[in-house]
Amino acid sequence: MIDFTSLQLFGAPLEHVETYIYYDGPKALALRSSIYPLVYLINTVEEDEYTGETITLAVAMTEQRFLAVRSGTISFRDAFTGAPLGSLLRIDWSYDEGIGEAEDSGPAAVATLTNIAVLDAREIPAYWLPAREARLNLPTETVTPYSDRNLVDLSAAQDRTVFAVEVASSRSNITSLPAKTSGQFQVALAGEFEALAREVASGSVAKELFASVLDLQAASFVMVFAVETHSWIQEPVDVTDVLFERLLDMVEAVASGDEATFLAAMRKHDRRARARFLDMLKPLAAVDSGLTITTALAFRGSTTRASASADHVRGAVDAIEAVLPEEHPVSVTRGILTGLVLRTQRFELVDLATGDTYKGSMTDTATEEANGLTVGDTSFVSASINAVIPFAEEDAGKGIRYVLEHIAPHN
Repeated sequence: MIDFTSLQLFGAPLEHVETYIYYDGPKALALRSSIYPLVYLINTVEEDEYTGETITLAVAMTEQRFLAVRSGTISFRDAFTGAPLGSLLRIDWSYDEGIGEAEDSGPAAVATLTNIAVLDAREIPAYWLPAREARLNLPTETVTPYSDRNLVDLSAAQDRTVFAVEVASSRSNITSLPAKTSGQFQVALAGEFEALAREVASGSVAKELFASVLDLQAASFVMVFAVETHSWIQEPVDVTDVLFERLLDMVEAVASGDEATFLAAMRKHDRRARARFLDMLKPLAAVDSGLTITTALAFRGSTTRASASADHVRGAVDAIEAVLPEEHPVSVTRGILTGLVLRTQRFELVDLATGDTYKGSMTDTATEEANGLTVGDTSFVSASINAVIPFAEEDAGKGIRYVLEHIAPHN
């Protein structure tokens, strides 16, 4: 067996990091210098079972390049063919009795180092190189990990609530998150913050509160936010405390993995809060990401945390979308028909009693009844409309689907 950690290469002593191929001993592995930020990637390229001679290649690289190779961003082949001059080494070993005989003598047979030589990457024989498609495929932190221990200090220094949202995409082995996903999530979270603020408080307090981005960090990926107000001197903590309690409760409901528990928690909130929460979960589910929210509430000196796995996030999205929409009948006693297209079965009318405008599709029965009606300010009608409201939709009428079931001239 070859003891690679005994190599007296630049940066020695060397420590074993991990082995990628093992067969009667390590064949492909990584070693890290205990002195410098340097990693050696080792690959055994030739073994002669009769002479006992073994040839290995070693390429020195920075920690960052090693992480890229480990994650598969850089192929195993390119790690060697792209080696800068002086960083690639050929290392020769010999088993005294030959590999075949060494195997008979048991695992105690040890290889002896016979030669180390600097090699130009262009001199590597083609059959020594890994296949072009050969890549390591390991989840890897490619940037500095995030730590939430600074949240409390940041909150105390600024006298306001600071919170971090941690996500992680399993679509990539490296520390990253698609920019589109990050943008969609940030917009949705801002909307959810405003929706919960309106649930907790009313008037100017709810309108003044908003969340702003302080930093983007890596955990896999973290978005750090702070609570701000447009004109208030100090954060209304009586509102934000309840707001974040509700937000974390929603995340914990997702983490329960129980559909009934989750939907019961969602029904505690209005349509706008449910819709924005769904908007938060959808982009995460699309990249197989979980969700963790850590809050450092103003003047508390501690953090609170709620976390849901990628499977639970995806299950929560499916649970919301599977809920049948609510249907509510709307009766218009006296209205004005302001739009009508029989060919596509579309209508628009205004209820004179409430001032509400309804537009949408028509049933076949309503289409027949509307045939011959005129459109205009003097086209007075009475109508029956079915309002179809999805489980998670905005309030203020947005997203509600209206179906005209019956219509007649108003006498």
